[in-house]
Amino acid sequence: MAKLRIVSRMTEYDEHDDPRSGASESDVTEESSTLTTDCTIADKGGRIEIEYEETEITGMNGSVTKLCFDRDEPTLVSLLREGSVSTAFVFEEGRRHLCVYNTPYFPIELCVDTQKLVNTLTFDGGSLHAAYLVEMNGVLAERAEIDISIIG
Repeated sequence: MAKLRIVSRMTEYDEHDDPRSGASESDVTEESSTLTTDCTIADKGGRIEIEYEETEITGMNGSVTKLCFDRDEPTLVSLLREGSVSTAFVFEEGRRHLCVYNTPYFPIELCVDTQKLVNTLTFDGGSLHAAYLVEMNGVLAERAEIDISIIG
């Protein structure tokens, strides 16, 4: 069992404050959180899978998250989440990927637009940094950055 540190920073926008359209940012909300948790790291035939349980800190208590990528292609990362909320995000620098975010109330279709991705995760340590935009119905909903490190 290894330890994982996840630092996330999010800026949420309302539909009228999309900075890409030149709108003012009067109603933005900024949040950050840090989670240190146990994780398992497995090699599934050249595919690295890092799995951890979400907690109340992330607001997704009861969910299990898995980060997956091929050793030969570390710049294409999938985030699979199952439990109280479920989703499958794909992070690939310079690319937009559609996904569905299933909540207890209804599914939401989102677009994840990865601006930057650096992944040096291995069994021995390393880190992952992703900066991305989340769009809902073509409108910027949030700008996010996540830093994930294996710390032991």
